[in-house]
Amino acid sequence: MPALRGAEAVDVAEAGADACFYDLVEDDDFILGPVPGVAGVFTGVGWHGTGYKFAPWAGRVLAQLALQQGTVYDIRRFTPARFASASR
Repeated sequence: MPALRGAEAVDVAEAGADACFYDLVEDDDFILGPVPGVAGVFTGVGWHGTGYKFAPWAGRVLAQLALQQGTVYDIRRFTPARFASASR
């Protein structure tokens, strides 16, 4: 890229900017399952930038939840309800 010859390189960390955006979860486990209090609604978020590794499995789980209202996998660890119950 000839137009960038001689361009100044800036370390974004030193400049105080974060080059990436992550949806972080307090307990470091992603959120996957039924949304508390909303029948038939399911979510899958909180992938820490590594969600691509879990995408096939998470997609399968979300499809099973949406179509069958349940999944063959034990997803209790990832339930969104874990935050709702902690705040009450």
